[in-house]
Amino acid sequence: MRIRLNKTAVKGASWLFILSHLLFLSGCSHTPSEVTTISLQLPKNIERYKHLAALSAQEGTNLSLDEFDMISSELTVPCAQKYQTLITATVTPFTHHPSAEKVIYFNVIEHTAYVVLAMDEDAWAGISATLAATRPLLTLNLLQFKEIQTVKFQHPQPIFVETSSH
Repeated sequence: MRIRLNKTAVKGASWLFILSHLLFLSGCSHTPSEVTTISLQLPKNIERYKHLAALSAQEGTNLSLDEFDMISSELTVPCAQKYQTLITATVTPFTHHPSAEKVIYFNVIEHTAYVVLAMDEDAWAGISATLAATRPLLTLNLLQFKEIQTVKFQHPQPIFVETSSH
């Protein structure tokens, strides 16, 4: 998880409070070897899902996951890598481009997960079908974490803090 703090906005804040709050949100302690169990949900029939995702991209409609039987797998992963592992495991079955599932940016800000993958920045012909297949599943899988209530596939909008000069 990347953390960016605006120095002006944080001025005077207790770093101990911030660190303990971040550890609480992540569900992990500061122990590097700590592991957690996460759930990965994928469609039972991936080929059918990919086909219908491509059709929805062509028609400009949203793909509903309610139409598909899902298989759930439990993965035990290092706490520090839970988001990266889940994102990679979700995207990999749907792309044949090398490193397309690489996470370029990931952050949780005010219960919103911001996700940018390599395929978002280095697209190819037919990318819309891949995005139509992966984004609903990424959203479904990321919403299992209590600290995430919304998923956006973009960088967060810059926050401008007005300061007064004295």
